Amino acid sequence: MRIYIAGPYSAPPLAGRAHNIEVAIAAGVAIIQAGHTLFIPQLSHYVHEFALTEDQETPYQKWLALDMEWLRLCDAILMLGKSPGANLELDAAKRIGLKIFWRWDDIPHVCDGSCHDRP
Repeated sequence: MRIYIAGPYSAPPLAGRAHNIEVAIAAGVAIIQAGHTLFIPQLSHYVHEFALTEDQETPYQKWLALDMEWLRLCDAILMLGKSPGANLELDAAKRIGLKIFWRWDDIPHVCDGSCHDRP
């Protein structure tokens, strides 16, 4: 199953943002271990920060549009928490009929972890 990880990203200061990214990554590791594929939009943070150093800021609405493109390719969404962006992602997931998980423990395991070694 392809699972989109939604949750808070923006937070002041930068340490708050880093914490939100780490929570999303931890969820991603659990999803991989359960045998699924994932998309972590919070990792776009690194692209955003790099672009800022190149004086090429990407508007918030563009990031949301990019995330929605990925969301449409997924089978499910994992909601790690609410935020303005995550709430929009949840609404879109409901409209397109994605399965919604509220905790990563609720995501079914499809392998014991060893199936990731297959070619």
